[in-house]
Amino acid sequence: MNRDLDAAGIAHGVPWNARAGPRVLMTPDYRKDNPYQHLLADALENLGASVRFPTGYRRVFPLRRMLPRSGPRPDILHLHWIAPYLKGKTAVAKAIYAVKLLVDLTLVQRAGVKLIWTIHNLVDHEQAHPGIELWLRRRLAALADGMIVHSEEARELVAATYRLRTHNINVIPHGHYRDAYGPPMAANRARDQLGLPTDRHVFLFFGMIRPYKGFATLLSAWAKSPDLQRHALVIAGRPHDEACRRRIEAAAAAADGIHLHLGHIPDAQVPLYFSAADTVVLPLERALTSGSLVLAHTFGCRVVTTLSKGGTREPALPEHGDSIKSSDLARRLMSALDAEGAARSPEYPNWDSIARQHLNTMLFARRP
Repeated sequence: MNRDLDAAGIAHGVPWNARAGPRVLMTPDYRKDNPYQHLLADALENLGASVRFPTGYRRVFPLRRMLPRSGPRPDILHLHWIAPYLKGKTAVAKAIYAVKLLVDLTLVQRAGVKLIWTIHNLVDHEQAHPGIELWLRRRLAALADGMIVHSEEARELVAATYRLRTHNINVIPHGHYRDAYGPPMAANRARDQLGLPTDRHVFLFFGMIRPYKGFATLLSAWAKSPDLQRHALVIAGRPHDEACRRRIEAAAAAADGIHLHLGHIPDAQVPLYFSAADTVVLPLERALTSGSLVLAHTFGCRVVTTLSKGGTREPALPEHGDSIKSSDLARRLMSALDAEGAARSPEYPNWDSIARQHLNTMLFARRP
């Protein structure tokens, strides 16, 4: 999408009043690291909606201050993640930002803008004060005009955790990533380009490397299994911090078969990694939705994961991770070596269908 900036600092594709559909302000803008919002926004605009993204951060009430002082305002504020608005390192500071966010969103609604919230996780994965965030999320759920999750299992889990009725939560599936990246390539060619063996099973751990994704368990399982070390484990992505990087590099130095590609992976290289892989490994400790799982299925890879078919990990407690044991993970990886036939990936709906469901939610959702 070719988006410019207006005087209010809001990215847009067309003026608000150029389309007959609803005006949607989608926030925060995470398109740089995840194609999900890009694909959803394009599909909504193809159906006549007008979608804008904010840029920058305004102090005091950032969401209310996104609304223009004059001219047409958005009909919908589509909130995806709350982390940019829940700042503060101490518990007191975090609590102040939590209250401020609720006031901010209330002011947005009083300005005549409907609040739709897509819930991508129960609480932030590296949240130092999960109790405060859970308190906030329960009140945000009561405030929202409509809520969206990506699976029935996620709806049940969100309802139980946030103390809601399930019928107040809309299930709209996650879409495929076929249009976000290039086509797959021959496995041997991909492995040659990455310097990987062509006669070994290749496991792939891909994406931002964060503690909740279970990379430590994966490295432990690999180090304890000489049989696995006869094959190849590719870890590709940007470490969350220097502590993650040092831990990964130390593990790779102490075990055979680990190939590190630490850093940002450009979109153009995504097909290269998934084409080279036999099995994608997702030992997540907790998650409602995994874009990496959708990506693996998009490229037809076999997957070893702790996630259920609906995309959730149970138990997904908001205050405690529940890691899979390294010995269990090693057994599951060894089982993948014996798997025969092509991987069977689930079918994901197209983005036109997903956008229509979003529009229906935006237009008809009402706060209970």
